[in-house]
This record gives sequence, C-alpha cells and structure tokens, in this order.
Amino acid sequence: MPFLWSGNQKQLLTNLKMNRKKPSPTNHKQSPDSARDPEISWSDRKRSSCLFRYIERVSLSVSQNLAGLVFKKQIGAGMTVEACLLLPLFLFFFVNMGCAIEMIRLHGNLQFSLWQLGSRMSLYGYVVHSGEEPEEGNQEPGWWGDMAGMLLASTYIKARLIDLTGREYLDHSPLRKGAEGLELWESDIFGEEDEIDIVVTYTVSPWNSLAGFFSFRMANRYSAHIWNGYGLPLEEESVRVVYVTEGCLKAGIAHCLMDRAFLSIQGANNLGGLKEAFTQLYQSGTEEIVEAHDMDKFCNDAVALGAAKIHLLARECGMTCRQLTWNPNYKGIDNWQLALKQKAEKRKGERQNFKEQYLTGRCGFAQLRDYVEAWHDGAGPGEPLDGFLGLNAQEYAAYCRSDRELQMLLDGQRRNQDFRIYQLDFSDGRTKPFAFQDIEVLHKEGHQQPPAAEYCLVHEGRLTVPAAETEFEVLRRVFEVFNDDLPVGYHGRSVAPSDVIELFDSDGRRYYYRNRENFTKVRFSPALAHSLLKGRSGDENG
Repeated sequence: MPFLWSGNQKQLLTNLKMNRKKPSPTNHKQSPDSARDPEISWSDRKRSSCLFRYIERVSLSVSQNLAGLVFKKQIGAGMTVEACLLLPLFLFFFVNMGCAIEMIRLHGNLQFSLWQLGSRMSLYGYVVHSGEEPEEGNQEPGWWGDMAGMLLASTYIKARLIDLTGREYLDHSPLRKGAEGLELWESDIFGEEDEIDIVVTYTVSPWNSLAGFFSFRMANRYSAHIWNGYGLPLEEESVRVVYVTEGCLKAGIAHCLMDRAFLSIQGANNLGGLKEAFTQLYQSGTEEIVEAHDMDKFCNDAVALGAAKIHLLARECGMTCRQLTWNPNYKGIDNWQLALKQKAEKRKGERQNFKEQYLTGRCGFAQLRDYVEAWHDGAGPGEPLDGFLGLNAQEYAAYCRSDRELQMLLDGQRRNQDFRIYQLDFSDGRTKPFAFQDIEVLHKEGHQQPPAAEYCLVHEGRLTVPAAETEFEVLRRVFEVFNDDLPVGYHGRSVAPSDVIELFDSDGRRYYYRNRENFTKVRFSPALAHSLLKGRSGDENG
C-alpha cells in the first residue's frame, strides 16, 4: 500500500532516537540488555513490538514503491509493442474498407451514366424500327437508318459511356485495365419486341495484392423499350384518336382504365421527338390528338405552355387537336379514372331506402309502390317492410291507414333550397394561380375575397333537401350531386376548389367558397360575374 509521510511520523522517529542510549560496558543495569537477561528480553520485546511493526510497514511501503517504478517501465514498453502490432492492422483494414467503398461508388456512377445513355438510345431506336427517312437532302437511300444503326452499335455505346463517366476517373478507379476494361458482350442492343438491353461487365481489383480479397467481376444493366414502350393497335378505328399525357406510368394506368391509345412524354414541356411521333401517327391513320395534361394547366404557366405546344405540333402534322378536361378535384387523368372506377364499385353495394330517396328529391311518392313490390319479390330478405322503406313506427302506421297521410308526414320533413354555382372563367386563355386551390392560396395571391370579375355563373337550380339539414350539409349535398355524374342541363364543371356556391331564399343570399375538404363563407359580388345562362334553369335537382 502507498505510504504517506507526515510531520507526526517524523517527530516519532526523532523521539525514538533521542530516548535510545548506547549500553555502558561498566554498568549493565542502567541499560538493560535483553541478550544478557532473558527475563528483560521478553518484556522489552513486547514494548518494542509497536516499533517493529512500524519499521516493517515502512519497509514494505518502500518496496512497493520501488516495484511500482519498475513495473511502470515494463508496462510502457508493452504498450509500445502493442501499438506497433495494431497500427499496421488498423491501416490495412482502413485501406481495404476504402477500396470496397470506391468499388461501390464506381458501380453507382456507371449505373447513372448507363441510365442517361439508355434513355437516349430508346429515343434513337424508333428510327431503326420505323425506317423513317428525312425528306430533305441528297444522301443515298437508307442513310438515316444506317446512321441510327451506328448510334446503337456497341462501340459507340462504350465510347459514350466512358465520356459520361469520365475516362480519367475510370483509369484511376478499382476498374482493371481502366476505361478499356468495360465490356458489352452480353448486351442485346436492338433485340426482339423493340427492346434495348445494355449489359456492361468489368473486373475490379483491390489497390494492393496484399488485400484480404481478390479480383472479381461486376455488372450494370439497363433495359427499356424503344421510343415509349406503347404499341398502338393496327385497326384504323382504334388509332383514329390518340391521347397525349405526361409520364409513362400515368399513361399506362390511363390506358388500362380507359382502353384508349396513349402517347406519353417525360414532362409537360419535354417535347423532344414528339413531332416525329406525330408524323408517324398521321401516316398510320391517326386523325385526332387529345391533349390530356394535368389540370394544373389552368394555374401553372409552364404546364399551360406545354399543352399549347402539343396543339400546334398536332396541327402542323395534319391532325386536329382538342383539350381534355375532367373533374378538377383530381389532378391527373389517371387519378380521375381510378376515382370513377372506385365510385362505381361503391355504388354497387349501396342501397337507399324510399324515405331517403324521397326526402332528397331523387324519387317521387308514386315510386313507393315499386319499393313495396320489390320487397314482396324478395328484396331485403329477412327485413320487415317498414325497415325496408325506412319508415319509423308513426310513419308506418300512417302508411297503413293511407298513402296520402304518409305523404303529408314526409312532405313536412323536406324543403326546397335555391342555389347558384359560380366557377372561374378561362375563356380569355389566361391561367389563374388560385384555380382549383384552397382559399389560403387565394389570399396569398392578394385577394381577400374571390374576385367576382374572374367568375362566371354556370348554373342556377333548386335542390330538395331534408328540412333538418344545416347549410353546410346542403352545400355538401350540392357538391355530391354536381360531381362526375353531372345532371342533364348542367353546363359547368364538377364542383371543385375555388368554386363559389350561392344559397338564397327569403332570408337573403349567402356565399361559400369551396375548399378541398369543406366550405368557407365569403363575400361575393355577383353583379361583376359573367353569365353562361340565357334564363333560369327550372330543372329539379339541377
């Protein structure tokens, strides 16, 4: 154990030295000698045992301190040896880890360059497939197809791949033989079914032969259809009309849901190669192009410009072109078609009873007999007639007495609500940034209230609604009625965000702005709005 020197211990040693006297040779009694007197020896030894234990403890402490110094030097030497052994191993592991990371980075860079090159090749491929040849120039026949064939040759692809990735980078990468180590022997540049399959194989190796792994082969692959991957039917009636939209996935979904021919572009303004495609379609018998860009073409200038260019290109190629619009609650044509399908499936499982239909004006009272006959024929198995008709006990008792009494009860539970629908007017050809957006976007554009001068009155009508419904419930019913399956005589779009609904009666007029999920009460000046109506529409429910 360590020993701490203090002032008390030094004073104790000094007192011991002063009290101890050297024995006199002539007077032994004055200085007891334990060696000569055994009796004194034992008693003196007891008195001095404290001193002996103290000296032993001091000696042990000094020995431990000396041993500690010796062992510290030995331990320091041991740490130096361990560092000499571990540092090279750490550096060896670090270098190998860096080499592995560089191999992964090489694979990613080659894949990105291959994707860029393959996308361009898929555009060049249609030239070889169609044999299209420009009309201008005095070149030999077939020169255009020969040039396209050269573009799709493996030597050209390899050279372009090296240029895109960087020759210097490849030469200093783990790639064996540098840029020249890239091989395309497994590629099928222009295979069956108009496909491009580019496979790049190469060998990578560590920077040093002492690494913990050996050389091995890696590969990158790109597969695609030439042009856009959609084949058009050969029947003249099927290809008479072709739809154009943005995005391959969107075009594919819409094609499956609508069973129409679709041509996709890679962006609203990415029209590269579209004129050539239109020319080919025209030669194949296509007569009309339908521009089906997303509905943000009414609020986004860039999308609107791309849509306008499609119209110009179609006319230049000898075809007519029209714009397709749909329910603005759905941005893309694929979203709209999918929603229509889902609504149709939902309606199959829904059944409204007679009372619900009558209170909302969807049927007349005379149809009560049709419901009763359907129940007798087995509709609503296991359900009593009053439940099948939706009548409570009082109403069913009135029905048992007479049809007239039941009609008077139900007529007291419904009322008529007059309304008008105002929608943004795009007849001037200008986009409106807040079109089909929530009221927050309207405010960001500097409008505190909907600018009535930008709106057009598209419908005026009357709804029959349950008398207990609030105005917001009536507004929700207007939204449901005038959405997708539009009533006969309605000339506007499906009710959507940015539309204004007016409810009016003897109590006055109230205006509500449609958001994506609800309505907001606003101020509106109908006198400033345009009108598409020649007179009031008296159609029931629109």
